[in-house]
Amino acid sequence: MDYMYDVYVQVPPVTRCMLLLSLGLACLTTFTPVTEYHLYFNFRLIKNLEVGTAGLTLQLWRFVTSIFYFGDLNAKTLFCLYVVRNLFSSIERRHFKNRPADFILFICYGCFCFQLVSVQLGWEFISPSLLALTLYYWVRMNPNFIVNVFEVFHIRAPYFPLFMIIMRYILDQNYFYDIVGFTVGHIYYFVDEVVPKLPDTGGQKLLRAPQALADFCAPLHNF
Repeated sequence: MDYMYDVYVQVPPVTRCMLLLSLGLACLTTFTPVTEYHLYFNFRLIKNLEVGTAGLTLQLWRFVTSIFYFGDLNAKTLFCLYVVRNLFSSIERRHFKNRPADFILFICYGCFCFQLVSVQLGWEFISPSLLALTLYYWVRMNPNFIVNVFEVFHIRAPYFPLFMIIMRYILDQNYFYDIVGFTVGHIYYFVDEVVPKLPDTGGQKLLRAPQALADFCAPLHNF
């Protein structure tokens, strides 16, 4: 138990909240009458435009649950949460150190973009795209890292997203979530890392959390 507690407290605060939320949703659909039907993204239900939904007004929780739900509590979901822990923890520690508000803004930016896409394409759960967004940002911030895939492939980090899409295509899996996630991640990376280095910008970063959010997250600094 001490080991599990040590692992838990070593996770940065924002990532820890995401893990607890995702784990809670997995337990909810596994051990209670709540099902995926109550969690998936449906803009008509959120706005209560669906015929016969009187009394189920403003189902705003679907904005959150459709993003952080990875499935029932099973081996696949636990593996996804393991990836979330490692990937998000690495980014929060190294690239958003003492900037928890900016890390929250990064996540919210991705969620907003994915939900706009979901309204048009009818996506029900967006968590795969959130993972793709975070993975893309991580590989761009660690360009010299070599990704070891089952001791078979050794790929430089910037090429790993392309490798993932090719593998999903070969295995006949849905790779469109990844493409959207990588695209949204590239836009964020370009605006946050490339644009401030241009001569005319004076090093000014455009993507900064509102001061109110920064003040609220101030106790999370120096993790």
